[in-house]
Amino acid sequence: MSESPSLRETSARSYGLDVVRAGAVLIILFSHSLELLHVYIPFFWIGTYSGVDLFFSLSGFLIGRILITLFNQPDPSISLIKSFWRRRWLRTLPLYFIVLSANIIISLITWPAFRIDWTYFVFLQNFHNNPYFFGESWSLGIEEWFYFLVPLFGLVYYRVRRLTNTGVTGQFVILNVALIIIILFNLLRFARAGQFPVQAILYRYDAIAYGLIAACLSKSDILKTRKYSLLMLCLGSICWGGGFIFSIKAGEELFRTLYFPLTGAGTALIVLGLYFYRYKKTFPIITQVSKISYSIYLLHLTLFIRPLSGWTGTLPLAQRYLVWLGVLAVVFLLSSLSYLYIESYFLGLRDKRITKEFGPALKKLPEYPETRI
Repeated sequence: MSESPSLRETSARSYGLDVVRAGAVLIILFSHSLELLHVYIPFFWIGTYSGVDLFFSLSGFLIGRILITLFNQPDPSISLIKSFWRRRWLRTLPLYFIVLSANIIISLITWPAFRIDWTYFVFLQNFHNNPYFFGESWSLGIEEWFYFLVPLFGLVYYRVRRLTNTGVTGQFVILNVALIIIILFNLLRFARAGQFPVQAILYRYDAIAYGLIAACLSKSDILKTRKYSLLMLCLGSICWGGGFIFSIKAGEELFRTLYFPLTGAGTALIVLGLYFYRYKKTFPIITQVSKISYSIYLLHLTLFIRPLSGWTGTLPLAQRYLVWLGVLAVVFLLSSLSYLYIESYFLGLRDKRITKEFGPALKKLPEYPETRI
């Protein structure tokens, strides 16, 4: 999925980012689905967080390319940022609120002690860290606030810099905003090592900022060669693997804290490497999984895996595998229908309405792949 200079979706896609998106959601889905099998794989629990970190870097990469173009305009204004917000919200909010409502209705029927928590409606659920109701939504709490605050921060930074320097570029603004966020939140985590949940907004806000740096680096022509894309993939894998190793040192909080910058940098390099990698062969199934990845992410855990995991614990192993395969099939089917009839509708509505709002100001907007979020 990509967007043309007129902001309409076209048939063009970045296959490399489809690989990232599909890979991330499959890591998360497989990690969570082990609950149905009641099979324990040592340290595999980190897969869910690693998959989400890959999504975070992808999100930062995609919106970073948009914001670079926005701040390259002669006079970036709050009106452009408002259009950016409306565009993001039409992409992310409709399906989120539909799934949230479904979870609430089911919980009211099946869970006598359940009470509606209104923090989920404003993406503040991470402050009380309740993993049992719509636990997978924790990443949306980080992403939505990032989308809301970072463009404002960028606009303030742009205006301040313009007071002393007339040659400020969008790439300069986004790079510096990302570095400020990364430095600030890494210092905050080191100051409180081990005293925060992995989902906490205040301690994970920098996760998407690594993708912003990748977006800035993507403007360099030298990285477009196969040699450098492979180099970025290798370096990214080393950093990502290092983060994994540090995360399992449960008794050494300093090492666990190092997981976040290593994983952030590693996943951002992987996104960048896969984006520029020249694929000799592509697979339509990767593109399809990429398209429905947002639906998979929202539908799979609270609606299917968690309710059934208690029941499958009483079944023989062979029957657990049958249930596991059945749940995966249902999740993929419903996610495909969700994309076809819900997400696609709001994507069309978004492109029709927001194109008019942007008008001629962003006619030079380069093509960039559609985000999963």
